[in-house]
Amino acid sequence: MSKLRASGQTVTAEVATSGCNTSDAICGIRRYRAFRMSVRIRGLLLAGAVVAIVAAVAPGAALAAAPWATVNICDTKKSPDRIGIRGSMKGDLTKGGMWMRFRVQYFNRAKDVWSSMRTGGDSGFLRAGSSLRQASIQAGRTFGYEAPADGAPPLRLRGLVTFQWRTPGGRIKRTRERFTEGGHRDAVGADPKRYSAAECKIR
Repeated sequence: MSKLRASGQTVTAEVATSGCNTSDAICGIRRYRAFRMSVRIRGLLLAGAVVAIVAAVAPGAALAAAPWATVNICDTKKSPDRIGIRGSMKGDLTKGGMWMRFRVQYFNRAKDVWSSMRTGGDSGFLRAGSSLRQASIQAGRTFGYEAPADGAPPLRLRGLVTFQWRTPGGRIKRTRERFTEGGHRDAVGADPKRYSAAECKIR
């Protein structure tokens, strides 16, 4: 009988060897099989322990789920015919940088789909800060468009923000995307104050 212990668990591998002696060939085969079974079980237990340790000490995956995006400016007196898009992300406690890309989409009424603006609606990737920080970092961009003619339907817009965590050498560790949504009243630079929405209509 062979007992293995790992992570507080005990697993027993047992092979019947009654009536065996050291010169018995069948007994030797049984003992060899029992040994191989013990090695397999030990490997599975160690693999499980490693996965548990990695999950406990590597917070990056959990923090990567934290980003959000919102519309914090929409055709106001201070910013007429403009949409402001704001994003927030957290560091993963590793060396490197955090990057955001802000894009504007418009609702195509003819095709009943959202489409990306062909021109003037893409900020490219902008560095937001160091990923060594666990606190949230916000960044944003404002885009301006010509208002529709009188009597025409409003220009319906929303934002798409891409978040990236990169190594000091520029290698991408992970990427997340979020469409703008309401409910983020802590968005910096909101007009009016605490404004947060999923879409913007320019009239």
